[in-house]
Amino acid sequence: AKEERLAAVAKAKELEKAAEEEAKKAAAKAEAKRLEEQASRADASARAAREALAKAAADEARVKEKLAQLLRAKELAEKELAEKQRLVKESTAEKPSAKPAKAATKAKASAKE
Repeated sequence: AKEERLAAVAKAKELEKAAEEEAKKAAAKAEAKRLEEQASRADASARAAREALAKAAADEARVKEKLAQLLRAKELAEKELAEKQRLVKESTAEKPSAKPAKAATKAKASAKE
């Protein structure tokens, strides 16, 4: 009876130890699954961040190209304005010399009258 009791106690300890091992395995499995899910979310997050970064880089390239176009248009407009101002300046420089001739013509016309 004593031996049977000792054997039953030993068997109970073995079963308890086996149950603890199973519990540890189950906990490790659950932790591994949790870490996998966390890694999966991190991968998705990193992928989204890379996509956002690529979009931002593309947007930046478009903005830089548009800025370059606007700067070229501004330079062209400034050159055109400078050319028009030069032409106006030249034409106004010619007009005063034409005015005395007109005055002389008027004077001759009034003298004839």
